[in-house]
Amino acid sequence: MTRRNYRNQDAEGRCNCPSCGGMTAFASSQGALYSGTVMIAPSSSYELRATATSGRWAPSYGYDSRTSNAALVRSEYAPRSYYEEVPRTPVSITVYADASLDGFGFWSPQMNRGFYGDLPRMPLLDDINFMEYYAVANAISWASKRLEPGDRLKVFTDSMNTVDKFNGGSAEEEYDELIEAVEDLVEDAGIRLSVWHIPAYKNGIADCLSRPDLDLDYISDLRPDLEISRYNVSRRLERRASYM
Repeated sequence: MTRRNYRNQDAEGRCNCPSCGGMTAFASSQGALYSGTVMIAPSSSYELRATATSGRWAPSYGYDSRTSNAALVRSEYAPRSYYEEVPRTPVSITVYADASLDGFGFWSPQMNRGFYGDLPRMPLLDDINFMEYYAVANAISWASKRLEPGDRLKVFTDSMNTVDKFNGGSAEEEYDELIEAVEDLVEDAGIRLSVWHIPAYKNGIADCLSRPDLDLDYISDLRPDLEISRYNVSRRLERRASYM
């Protein structure tokens, strides 16, 4: 969505930004009278604040955090009112991921969600290191859809081999398309990604989710309220990791 310049007004109080073509009326320095509801959708990295430096009425507005939409509602006479963009506080999500030779799993404590999924039927590399990378790639794919540009994603894995690859280490050519897919996910979402190593004994829930004999009692003891679901791998990642 095009970011608007909320101070870009002409002498008659109309917005000059290209997204509305000058048809939306705002309060000018002389004051403007308008009715109805004007919907303003700021960029996802910013919130909107309306301020009147003087005058009897300041613009009233509502902010819907679910849709990142702000609505300027029935503002009337507001001399010298202006709008300012306030940087949004970045969100941070942590995900723990793991893989076995039978499947992969990941979970997020902030989202209170856990997932288990299937490995590629014909993987480009049939070894545990490739599966560990695939598990992290799917965790990134899931989390990237729940973050806004500028937010932070921290992924923990007990595979040092995977951590090295995310930090510029060498990789076999079979990884190339999968690495490219992950880079595209991160770039498209505009998020800040970091991948960290964690000892295997601290990654018990993700390890359990990666195995076919899912031990729900074990998970319940560690995280009794965790919501667990099967994860459907995107075709984008599946194609990049297998012979299809």
